[in-house]
Amino acid sequence: GFSLKEAASLLHVSVEDAETLLTDGRKLTRDLPPMSVLILEDHGLIAQDLSDIVGETGLSVIGVASNEADAIRIARQNWPDIIVTDQMLEDGDTGLQAIEKLRPDGEFAAIYVTAYPDEVLTGLDEEPAIIVAKPFKPEAIRAALGYTVSAQDRLGEVIDAEADRETG
Repeated sequence: GFSLKEAASLLHVSVEDAETLLTDGRKLTRDLPPMSVLILEDHGLIAQDLSDIVGETGLSVIGVASNEADAIRIARQNWPDIIVTDQMLEDGDTGLQAIEKLRPDGEFAAIYVTAYPDEVLTGLDEEPAIIVAKPFKPEAIRAALGYTVSAQDRLGEVIDAEADRETG
Protein backbone atom coordinates (compact mmCIF):
# COMPACT_ATOMS: atom_id res chain seq x y z
CA GLY A 1 0.00 0.00 0.00
CA PHE A 2 0.88 3.65 -0.20
CA SER A 3 1.79 5.87 2.69
CA LEU A 4 -0.58 8.76 3.36
CA LYS A 5 2.01 11.18 1.98
CA GLU A 6 2.39 9.10 -1.23
CA ALA A 7 -1.39 8.86 -1.65
CA ALA A 8 -1.71 12.63 -1.22
CA SER A 9 0.95 13.20 -3.86
CA LEU A 10 -0.72 10.80 -6.30
CA LEU A 11 -4.12 12.46 -5.76
CA HIS A 12 -2.64 15.97 -5.90
CA VAL A 13 -4.18 16.89 -2.55
CA SER A 14 -2.80 17.84 0.84
CA VAL A 15 -1.96 15.14 3.37
CA GLU A 16 -4.86 16.40 5.50
CA ASP A 17 -7.27 16.07 2.56
CA ALA A 18 -5.93 12.60 1.77
CA GLU A 19 -6.53 11.59 5.38
CA THR A 20 -10.11 12.92 5.17
CA LEU A 21 -10.68 11.02 1.91
CA LEU A 22 -9.30 7.84 3.46
CA THR A 23 -11.50 8.20 6.55
CA ASP A 24 -14.57 8.85 4.39
CA GLY A 25 -13.74 5.84 2.20
CA ARG A 26 -13.38 3.59 5.23
CA LYS A 27 -16.75 4.79 6.54
CA LEU A 28 -18.36 4.03 3.18
CA THR A 29 -17.02 0.47 3.07
CA ARG A 30 -17.86 -0.10 6.72
CA ASP A 31 -21.44 1.06 6.12
CA LEU A 32 -22.19 -0.87 2.94
CA PRO A 33 -25.85 -1.84 2.50
CA PRO A 34 -26.81 -5.23 3.91
CA MET A 35 -26.06 -7.69 1.14
CA SER A 36 -25.36 -11.39 1.39
CA VAL A 37 -22.06 -12.98 0.40
CA LEU A 38 -21.19 -16.62 -0.29
CA ILE A 39 -17.50 -17.49 -0.06
CA LEU A 40 -16.05 -20.37 -2.11
CA GLU A 41 -12.58 -21.16 -0.78
CA ASP A 42 -10.99 -24.49 0.07
CA HIS A 43 -8.22 -23.20 2.35
CA GLY A 44 -9.61 -22.67 5.84
CA LEU A 45 -7.38 -19.76 6.88
CA ILE A 46 -8.02 -17.87 3.65
CA ALA A 47 -11.77 -18.54 3.94
CA GLN A 48 -11.67 -17.15 7.49
CA ASP A 49 -9.72 -14.07 6.37
CA LEU A 50 -12.24 -13.43 3.58
CA SER A 51 -15.14 -13.96 5.96
CA ASP A 52 -13.64 -11.50 8.45
CA ILE A 53 -13.04 -8.86 5.75
CA VAL A 54 -16.57 -9.25 4.37
CA GLY A 55 -18.01 -8.97 7.89
CA GLU A 56 -15.96 -5.84 8.60
CA THR A 57 -17.61 -4.12 5.63
CA GLY A 58 -21.07 -4.74 7.05
CA LEU A 59 -22.00 -7.36 4.48
CA SER A 60 -23.41 -10.68 5.66
CA VAL A 61 -21.60 -13.98 5.02
CA ILE A 62 -24.31 -16.57 4.38
CA GLY A 63 -21.91 -19.46 4.05
CA VAL A 64 -18.48 -20.77 3.18
CA ALA A 65 -18.10 -23.66 0.74
CA SER A 66 -14.97 -25.52 -0.27
CA ASN A 67 -16.43 -27.27 -3.33
CA GLU A 68 -19.03 -26.79 -6.04
CA ALA A 69 -21.71 -29.06 -4.56
CA ASP A 70 -21.68 -27.26 -1.20
CA ALA A 71 -21.69 -23.87 -2.93
CA ILE A 72 -24.75 -24.79 -4.98
CA ARG A 73 -26.54 -26.20 -1.92
CA ILE A 74 -25.87 -23.08 0.16
CA ALA A 75 -26.79 -20.69 -2.66
CA ARG A 76 -30.07 -22.42 -3.35
CA GLN A 77 -31.01 -22.29 0.35
CA ASN A 78 -30.16 -18.60 0.75
CA TRP A 79 -29.45 -16.80 -2.53
CA PRO A 80 -26.35 -14.57 -2.36
CA ASP A 81 -26.02 -11.08 -3.76
CA ILE A 82 -22.28 -11.60 -4.18
CA ILE A 83 -20.12 -14.71 -4.56
CA VAL A 84 -16.44 -14.41 -3.66
CA THR A 85 -14.69 -17.42 -5.16
CA ASP A 86 -11.31 -18.99 -5.56
CA GLN A 87 -10.66 -20.70 -8.88
CA MET A 88 -9.20 -23.96 -7.57
CA LEU A 89 -11.54 -25.68 -5.10
CA GLU A 90 -11.76 -29.09 -3.39
CA ASP A 91 -12.49 -32.25 -5.35
CA GLY A 92 -10.99 -30.79 -8.54
CA ASP A 93 -13.86 -28.28 -8.74
CA THR A 94 -13.37 -24.73 -9.96
CA GLY A 95 -14.99 -21.47 -9.03
CA LEU A 96 -15.73 -20.79 -12.70
CA GLN A 97 -17.70 -24.05 -13.00
CA ALA A 98 -19.67 -23.29 -9.83
CA ILE A 99 -20.49 -19.79 -11.08
CA GLU A 100 -21.58 -21.12 -14.48
CA LYS A 101 -23.89 -23.66 -12.83
CA LEU A 102 -25.48 -21.04 -10.57
CA ARG A 103 -25.96 -18.31 -13.22
CA PRO A 104 -29.21 -19.73 -14.66
CA ASP A 105 -30.78 -19.81 -11.17
CA GLY A 106 -30.58 -16.09 -10.46
CA GLU A 107 -28.65 -12.84 -10.36
CA PHE A 108 -25.47 -12.30 -8.34
CA ALA A 109 -22.13 -10.57 -8.70
CA ALA A 110 -18.93 -12.62 -8.73
CA ILE A 111 -15.52 -11.65 -7.38
CA TYR A 112 -12.67 -14.03 -8.12
CA VAL A 113 -9.84 -14.21 -5.57
CA THR A 114 -7.29 -16.54 -7.08
CA ALA A 115 -3.66 -17.33 -7.68
CA TYR A 116 -4.70 -18.48 -11.17
CA PRO A 117 -6.25 -15.45 -12.92
CA ASP A 118 -5.31 -16.81 -16.34
CA GLU A 119 -7.59 -19.80 -15.75
CA VAL A 120 -10.53 -17.50 -15.02
CA LEU A 121 -9.98 -15.39 -18.14
CA THR A 122 -11.24 -17.91 -20.70
CA GLY A 123 -12.12 -15.64 -23.61
CA LEU A 124 -15.70 -16.93 -23.49
CA ASP A 125 -18.83 -14.77 -23.43
CA GLU A 126 -18.90 -13.80 -19.75
CA GLU A 127 -15.58 -12.71 -18.35
CA PRO A 128 -15.37 -11.88 -14.64
CA ALA A 129 -15.56 -8.19 -13.87
CA ILE A 130 -13.34 -8.40 -10.79
CA ILE A 131 -10.31 -10.56 -10.15
CA VAL A 132 -8.13 -10.13 -7.06
CA ALA A 133 -4.81 -11.95 -7.25
CA LYS A 134 -3.53 -14.02 -4.35
CA PRO A 135 -1.81 -13.25 -2.14
CA PHE A 136 -4.19 -10.38 -1.53
CA LYS A 137 -4.30 -7.39 0.78
CA PRO A 138 -7.49 -6.80 2.77
CA GLU A 139 -7.79 -3.39 1.10
CA ALA A 140 -8.07 -5.08 -2.31
CA ILE A 141 -10.96 -7.24 -1.11
CA ARG A 142 -12.70 -4.25 0.49
CA ALA A 143 -12.26 -2.25 -2.73
CA ALA A 144 -13.67 -5.12 -4.82
CA LEU A 145 -16.67 -5.43 -2.51
CA GLY A 146 -17.24 -1.67 -2.51
CA TYR A 147 -17.09 -1.52 -6.30
CA THR A 148 -19.46 -4.47 -6.61
CA VAL A 149 -22.01 -2.99 -4.21
CA SER A 150 -21.79 0.38 -5.95
CA ALA A 151 -22.30 -1.23 -9.37
CA GLN A 152 -25.30 -3.19 -8.12
CA ASP A 153 -26.79 -0.02 -6.60
CA ARG A 154 -26.43 1.77 -9.95
CA LEU A 155 -28.00 -1.18 -11.76
CA GLY A 156 -30.93 -1.10 -9.31
CA GLU A 157 -31.40 2.61 -9.96
CA VAL A 158 -31.51 1.98 -13.74
CA ILE A 159 -34.07 -0.82 -13.30
CA ASP A 160 -36.18 1.39 -10.99
CA ALA A 161 -36.06 4.25 -13.50
CA GLU A 162 -37.15 1.90 -16.32
CA ALA A 163 -40.04 0.62 -14.20
CA ASP A 164 -41.11 4.19 -13.33
CA ARG A 165 -41.03 5.18 -16.98
CA GLU A 166 -43.15 2.19 -17.98
CA THR A 167 -45.78 2.77 -15.24
CA GLY A 168 -45.65 6.56 -15.19
